Amino acid sequence: MEIQEILDLIKNKRHALGLSQFDLSKQCGISRQNIIEIEKGKRIPKITTLLQILRALNLKIKIK
Repeated sequence: MEIQEILDLIKNKRHALGLSQFDLSKQCGISRQNIIEIEKGKRIPKITTLLQILRALNLKIKIK
């Protein structure tokens, strides 16, 4: 899976859960601006940030 696919998955899952970017940012402990930039592909998150987001959305990632 490419990084853009992961970022799209994050955005789609957030929408499916009915969460705003603000809601997700509060759950993850990162700024709303970071969520916006990550979803737009303007910022590639650090692995720790990515894991925080995935955890908040109840998503898992397997790295091979």
